[in-house]
Amino acid sequence: MKLRGVGCALLSGWLLVSGCSRPEAVPAPVADETQREELNRLVAALSIVQRHFVYSDSTAMTNLLQLALAGLTRQLDGSSQLVVGEDAGFEPDSIWLAMAEPGWVVGLRRGAVEVLAVDAGGSAEAAGVRVGDVVIRWRGTAATLSEMKRSGAAMAEARLRRRDQDVEYEIEVAVSQRGVEPGVTAEWIGDSIRLVRVRHAGPEWATEAVRRMTERLDRQVTAWVFDVRSLASLDVEGARRVAGVLVPKGNLLWLVGAKGEEGVLARVDSPGPGTRKEPVWVLIGPGTGGGGELLAAGLRAGGRANLAGTPTRGGAQVVRRTELEPGVALFLTSGWYEEAEGRRIGGAGLVPDVTEPPQWGEAEVEEKDRLLDRVIELIQSGELFS
Repeated sequence: MKLRGVGCALLSGWLLVSGCSRPEAVPAPVADETQREELNRLVAALSIVQRHFVYSDSTAMTNLLQLALAGLTRQLDGSSQLVVGEDAGFEPDSIWLAMAEPGWVVGLRRGAVEVLAVDAGGSAEAAGVRVGDVVIRWRGTAATLSEMKRSGAAMAEARLRRRDQDVEYEIEVAVSQRGVEPGVTAEWIGDSIRLVRVRHAGPEWATEAVRRMTERLDRQVTAWVFDVRSLASLDVEGARRVAGVLVPKGNLLWLVGAKGEEGVLARVDSPGPGTRKEPVWVLIGPGTGGGGELLAAGLRAGGRANLAGTPTRGGAQVVRRTELEPGVALFLTSGWYEEAEGRRIGGAGLVPDVTEPPQWGEAEVEEKDRLLDRVIELIQSGELFS
């Protein structure tokens, strides 16, 4: 059996495979006997598929190991994936795209372009797009993150794949240039509650959020509310900077664990200055991932915030990219973030302190933000704050 390309890159470090030379770019890990047995079984299984399966597509034979790797990574977690084609050139911290119009955040997940967050008020929301939808066609061609980044926010038709429970189907949507608010906005609620919304994470979201928190205001702030229900990018330093305005320097934000270092977790501390002392609430939901999760977790770990909403998607992972060959890259979770109490963020997500009020049926889904209303009630009552 001859395994070429991706197969060589993946397997030649562990065992000798006929017709396969070891690529210099991929180091050979040390394996114990159990790992060797597992890998030999994998090669045997691929050999059976190669020998007996009747292919309807002549290219399937050459892509056999790519298919095997893609299937394998899908079973690991949402951050691990095999990416083939132009998108394989992205680094782990840039495999997402925030589009102010139509108002969504998309990113590479399980080797496909997935909707990670949907902004309120954008044409994506109006078209019925949901978090978790997979964009399979964009402007009449196969959807890639590279093409969507080039196309900007222009009007487009998209084809989405959606799963409802055990039923998978496709839908067509049209998203337009109907505008949404800028990425970071701030407004007053009542006389003294300051609401900061991060609707989508552009490159300067952290700088803008810090500015909104430190600018000279015309009245006294008694409480802050941060809405990060659409903050899905894995911008670790940005989340750390924003948290630093509220958490004193040196206070613990997160712990980071790495593969192969069981029990050894590195600290990530606040850069400070932590000059703002007012109570803080953070609104989270399924669209909160990566930087949004780290910001929320950091404020809670620093003793500065309560979280309200629904559990997040668990996107705060440390991801490593390895190029197997030109146009083929393997993204693997190599570490995770934890809260100070040992609760894992990456993969598991954040659990809020206060659950979002349920909404039953379309009639209940109004312009009114029931979660925000609930948090305002708690702030005004002084609940959960000493």
